[in-house]
Amino acid sequence: MELPLGEVLIDITVIGIVFALMTAYFIWRYRRVPGGPRVGSGPKLSPAAAIGWAVIPAFVFLADDFFLAANGWVLWNKFRDVPADRLEIHLESGMYSWDYTYPNGVQTQNELIVPAGKPILLRMTSRDTLHSHFIPDFRVKEDSMPGRTTFLWFLPRRPARNTS
Repeated sequence: MELPLGEVLIDITVIGIVFALMTAYFIWRYRRVPGGPRVGSGPKLSPAAAIGWAVIPAFVFLADDFFLAANGWVLWNKFRDVPADRLEIHLESGMYSWDYTYPNGVQTQNELIVPAGKPILLRMTSRDTLHSHFIPDFRVKEDSMPGRTTFLWFLPRRPARNTS
């Protein structure tokens, strides 16, 4: 599954460049010069100008933060959208064990075997405490908790075994 992260990376890069250029400008513009006054005096601003210099930049940066947050939610929701043609495997975690139950009733302990090319959905619960189920080959991780059912899905491109 490919996520359109390019837009977010471009936006963050542009913001970083703008901040760097503004910082460099202010460092150069308001530097202390030899023979100059030790303490500078800022321009006298009217109350409206002072409020404008505070509110307008805050609005611009908050608007961009809201844009990034909304874009992040779109990506998160896309990631959590599970394909309909999935293979659903139930996982019950316990202290020192991962118990997998396949749709045909086969059970394995501490060994997840998945077919290539088919989306896999793990429905996870826990017997005792919070457990973190991490599958490095597929770059996925989700927690299982007692009294709560969580899920994790991934698309294996090649056959793999995960032994915990």
